Amino acid sequence: MIQFCNRRRFLGRAAAIPLAVKAIVTPGKVSMVDQPARCVVLDPKGDPVPAEQLQRFHICDLLSRPIPIKPELGSGQIVFQPAPQPFRISLPLAVPGFGQVFLYADHHGEGHTR
Repeated sequence: MIQFCNRRRFLGRAAAIPLAVKAIVTPGKVSMVDQPARCVVLDPKGDPVPAEQLQRFHICDLLSRPIPIKPELGSGQIVFQPAPQPFRISLPLAVPGFGQVFLYADHHGEGHTR
């Protein structure tokens, strides 16, 4: 029996490109609102994705409208100030055996928040 598999389910199952979002934790009295977000982007082998491949990183609201940010790109790492509203992260990456796709991280459709 063939089971329907939408894009989100396929990419979730493939787990070919680990894309993790976590807040940078710094000691002191800095509020969470002022904390930047950090995305760690690894290739299928677990190595950091080169910064030049992260140039098209962007965030958008849940209706796919871009939210302007000025990300700092490094090897396998992106740091940016998160939007005040729920947002999703988008980045074009190569998925082995499938091709070049835009991958989205959107917290199961709910969006990420500060």
